[in-house]
Amino acid sequence: MWGLAYRSYSQDDSYWLARGRGLTRPSVASNVVGEGWQVALPEAASAIARDPANPDLFYVGCLDGSVQQVLLPDFTPMVLMGHAGLSGTLFEVVQNRIATFLTSYGPAFRWFYDSGVGIRRAAVVNLSNGQVASSAIQCNADGSTGCNPYDVGINALMRLSPSGNVLYGYEVGNNRLTGWNGTTMAPLFNTTSFGLHWWPVGLDDTRVALLYNEARGSYQLGSPPVTYYRYRPVIRVIKWTPTLTTEAVRPLDENTEMGFIMQDPNQHPNYLQGMRWDMNATRRVAAVYGAHFYDPNTPNAYERRILILHRPNPNDWSTWVVREVLRQGVDFPGLVYPTMVVFHPNAPGVLYVGLSNGRLRIYRLDANGNLLNRTNPDELVPTLGTLGPVSAMDVGNYVLNGLNYTAIVFGGPEGLSVWVGFVCQPGWLNEVHFYKTDIAFFPSAGMGYVQVEQPDPSQPPFLVYSNGLVMSAARLDNLPELPCPEDVNRDGVVDDADVLEVLFAFGGEGYRPADVNCDGVVDDADLLQVLFAFGQQC
Repeated sequence: MWGLAYRSYSQDDSYWLARGRGLTRPSVASNVVGEGWQVALPEAASAIARDPANPDLFYVGCLDGSVQQVLLPDFTPMVLMGHAGLSGTLFEVVQNRIATFLTSYGPAFRWFYDSGVGIRRAAVVNLSNGQVASSAIQCNADGSTGCNPYDVGINALMRLSPSGNVLYGYEVGNNRLTGWNGTTMAPLFNTTSFGLHWWPVGLDDTRVALLYNEARGSYQLGSPPVTYYRYRPVIRVIKWTPTLTTEAVRPLDENTEMGFIMQDPNQHPNYLQGMRWDMNATRRVAAVYGAHFYDPNTPNAYERRILILHRPNPNDWSTWVVREVLRQGVDFPGLVYPTMVVFHPNAPGVLYVGLSNGRLRIYRLDANGNLLNRTNPDELVPTLGTLGPVSAMDVGNYVLNGLNYTAIVFGGPEGLSVWVGFVCQPGWLNEVHFYKTDIAFFPSAGMGYVQVEQPDPSQPPFLVYSNGLVMSAARLDNLPELPCPEDVNRDGVVDDADVLEVLFAFGGEGYRPADVNCDGVVDDADLLQVLFAFGQQC
């Protein structure tokens, strides 16, 4: 497929340039077309040629006589061999492995209402060669080992504890909560005692928190009367050692915080699975995203919102105070609404919010969960391609030539956008790549997950992603180096102006440009780092 250009939409001037070194679907070894680059051309393409010295550089001739240059990013796909179908929506990269739930379909695969749904297992896939290294729970086609034969693996979820020592898994269809040792992948516990939960967050090596729905009764409206049912999300903290028990429960108020109204009580799991939530690095602040049905007299009226919760007592997991509410139609312009929330993995005061217009916002919070830049958050606007509504997002750290970088990846139905920079300087993040992936993320189905991770500091970071149907992986090659963080004002040299920036911000909240080492506070360490780099050209 080298040198192929074609029009993607007949009503505009967007074209796709694809090459054969694309992403491989696990189910079809020969399906390697997936990586591409979208370019806007002044007129239809009439010829295309590849630069003989650079396999990623193309020249595209257009009908208006112009010649356009297109440089494809360096992006090495990783083939995940031999496993088709419904990979876990929420997998986890553990060191150099991918822990996920996989479903493999046999030749005689049959859909629902029969037992022939394939073989599902919790598996560990080697990230370097794409091969399954080990597997845990086996679920046979007839369900004989305790797995529901009609649950084909959608929405099987995994998350690591902050230390990486414990991997938590939850199978929505089977209500199964599991735990593994994060290093050896040895099983730690396995239970079906906690029914229909969603989106696990590993709190520490002994606790995991999940969301679930609680029925709040019914009421009738109209003439003839129609019955409506009310539910509210609940945060449940489950402690598994020394005994498996519910340690804490924090219901969300269905009137003022988050609540669901519906005619069909069987649909409440769909509303729950449309939610996303995360906790910051200290596990003292949580962000909960969902659609809140706020008017019982107008049951179809709802607003998408984000609750910012704070846990005042570090020893109390049940008391969470609402500090902020970001509301659709109030905090987001026009028809734009939030879709995802993710905290930075080690910067507790940085929250990333995906938006329905394909953009991403960066909010800063203090230690109590109060927003510091509510009215003027930083916003990442992709220019290399169009995402569609953000429905998959991750933030990860990586090391490049001794400097600590942050990679932000967010995607939608039309692709993935990759940004890199220093977490303490969000205003100077750089968009480095846009990928048309081999899969699409489906916001309406709640299926989609992406993770960026660097298992080995001497190697480029990996990008792993799944839409619940196909899981793919790639290595992010040749990420650009950024100017030195000591150049606080980004004028190209470390000088008196940068020293003054640090002095003026001294003692204040970190994760701003003057927080040179990104440790959360502007102090002596930042000043010394600037002084040691004084006079350096950046």
